[in-house]
Amino acid sequence: MTKFSVIKQRSLWWIISAVIILAGIASMAISTVQLGAPLRPGLDFVGGTRLQVELDCSVPGNCDQTIDLAEVREILNEQDLGNSTIQRIGAEQQGLTIRSKTLDVEQRSVTKSPK
Repeated sequence: MTKFSVIKQRSLWWIISAVIILAGIASMAISTVQLGAPLRPGLDFVGGTRLQVELDCSVPGNCDQTIDLAEVREILNEQDLGNSTIQRIGAEQQGLTIRSKTLDVEQRSVTKSPK
């Protein structure tokens, strides 16, 4: 029976540990460049409001085009929510999820129709 000796192979384990740690640091650096932050914690951790908006496709012609993200971003900037995250949802991408700072009930109910 062969015994497994970690102590004798400690240099191998140090190398494996160093490679894993360096890979983690490199991936965090890459995500910082792409996302602006090494990790993007969810609303559970940072707080805020998540709004879900969908087009009403039961209205004729309402879903002929997707939602214009530039127009949504412009409206969010007007409402002082420029740092919000926008993500398309749905099979045909006819909806949006917007993550923003914490909003009270009045701020969540502000509506604006497209131009």
